[in-house]
Amino acid sequence: MRTSDYLRSRTAHMRFIAKIDESGTHGPATNMVLGGYAARLGQWNTFDRRWQGALKREGLRHYHAAEMNGHPFEPEGAKIADKTLLFGFVVNLNKADYKTFYANSEGWGGKAQKDSAYGLCFRYCLSLVLDQAKIEIPRHDLRIDFVVESGAANEGAPNEILARIRRNKISGVSEFLGTAALKDKRSDYGLQAADMLVSTVWRQRTDIPPLLSIEEGASIDELRGIQARHAPVFHAHIGRGELE
Repeated sequence: MRTSDYLRSRTAHMRFIAKIDESGTHGPATNMVLGGYAARLGQWNTFDRRWQGALKREGLRHYHAAEMNGHPFEPEGAKIADKTLLFGFVVNLNKADYKTFYANSEGWGGKAQKDSAYGLCFRYCLSLVLDQAKIEIPRHDLRIDFVVESGAANEGAPNEILARIRRNKISGVSEFLGTAALKDKRSDYGLQAADMLVSTVWRQRTDIPPLLSIEEGASIDELRGIQARHAPVFHAHIGRGELE
């Protein structure tokens, strides 16, 4: 067998990976934010090398937003993510609306158990990533895998949701979905970048470009002309209007 044929036979899928972190899940926060970045495997490899190099230059072993808000590494880290990854995404959930109009609402007609706040936000992230990945990589062998932080509340929800969708065999959706791996954020640079993004949004910092609402059918190249980013960042809000 020729080397090219062997490599082709071993590469069953075109891998696309989304790495997701959360902010605002603890304490009296009014909103919960789930989000991160998505890119092809090769783009993630480039990102990892550059992020690791930038950490070393700052004398850091890892980045954690809760401890390093305003650290000089943040501008460089944000620049690396923007230059090397394909796009970012954030889902902003109003926690009071979630409890009133979803979790505690009467007349739930679904057979399955209601999603946790984390699970509901993950569904929105999944939908956004899937729709955009299919635009960027219109191939039948596309496979989308997710990486989420281990130790988070409801950390098992992503794999449960993915497994349920795959079992239901929804055409145009199920065949593209892989699994959600649990990783330690201290050792996964992509989760650290996701942490930086969602924490920045959760804190409502004003020093970031406006986020994009989801533009149906628009490619990343088209969206770069709208937002001052190489890797556009999409935003979805979940409140009363989306939950009723």
